[in-house]
Amino acid sequence: MLSVLAFLLFAPLEARNLEVMIGKSAETEITFLENYAIVINNNHYYGPISKDIPLKVDNFDDYSVRLQLKYKENGKEKYRSLGYTSAPILIVREFKNKVDFEKTVPPEKLKSKKISISDINLYKEVKKKTPFFRYKNDSFSGWMEFAGPLSILVRKQSKDKFYLVETTNLEDYLVHVTNCEMRVASNKEAYKAQSILSRTFVFNKVMERLYSNNPNKDNWLDFQLLPDERDQAYICEMRVKNNTPPSKAVKEAVKETENQLLFDKQGQLMKVHYCAYCGDCTYCKEANHCRTENGLGCCQNGIAYYTNKKGYDHKQVLKQYYPDSVIISYKDKAKTALNNILDKREFDDNLSEIERRLKQMI
Repeated sequence: MLSVLAFLLFAPLEARNLEVMIGKSAETEITFLENYAIVINNNHYYGPISKDIPLKVDNFDDYSVRLQLKYKENGKEKYRSLGYTSAPILIVREFKNKVDFEKTVPPEKLKSKKISISDINLYKEVKKKTPFFRYKNDSFSGWMEFAGPLSILVRKQSKDKFYLVETTNLEDYLVHVTNCEMRVASNKEAYKAQSILSRTFVFNKVMERLYSNNPNKDNWLDFQLLPDERDQAYICEMRVKNNTPPSKAVKEAVKETENQLLFDKQGQLMKVHYCAYCGDCTYCKEANHCRTENGLGCCQNGIAYYTNKKGYDHKQVLKQYYPDSVIISYKDKAKTALNNILDKREFDDNLSEIERRLKQMI
């Protein structure tokens, strides 16, 4: 919740982490690539647990999930129940305070050897981007790996499923989005244009949900973004079993455009929409961007056309889409741009209203 609030309030200046809903299920098995620990409601801790022991999660009743560890003893498969809960579950591979994650606790002893609350201070943001966990995504019929941490959240609006939510760095999120979305191009300038569009889309989408008349729409307190075309494609078939990981060109394109957003000349963040093809794009037509089939407008085929056929760089491409746009780094310049939009009192009033609404919902 705090990371959601931090992103929403300070997105133009200090955005770093996102909460992305990567799946919903009534039953799933999660396997791990590093030793892990389970944190329930910030006061029950289990682990560290060996990466060789998968975690099975399933619905226990209408509003609770059950946690079970799957392991082998004397060649026989066994399950160790950790009980059931309706509270948020956080799965991490490192704590802020010193806990030796190499010294794992055997499953059969976890009940008697819970980590003391005084031993840890929630989780530490792991700087390495190596995969942490994986689970089978039914939509693409294959395993997908994620860097995590992972949250498991009971759906209070539905009795049959729970959410899987990944906390991910904004720029790491954009690497996968750019890779999944921009499949029609293979050059860095196209990836750069897409990464700036996608980053701008994220800021707009999060703020749109914040100021919505129905703040519980899409459960934005539980997660900020959906992983597919309802928002942006963070999960796609290319990620199944990591058959097509992001290329060097994709990673470099996101890195070289880090922090960059599209503003208009009045200093307001631009409303951007895009789709794969020009011509019949509903969203693009609604935004008055789809003009011709040769690439004018908010169209990924158009990005490929201009970069591959015309030799345009990403700035020229974005100018074709948005003639009045200005690329601004939110880290360095967005504060000045925002001051041109809101005077201090109006901004403070908005903060007060946000805080009031959050208190009502918590």
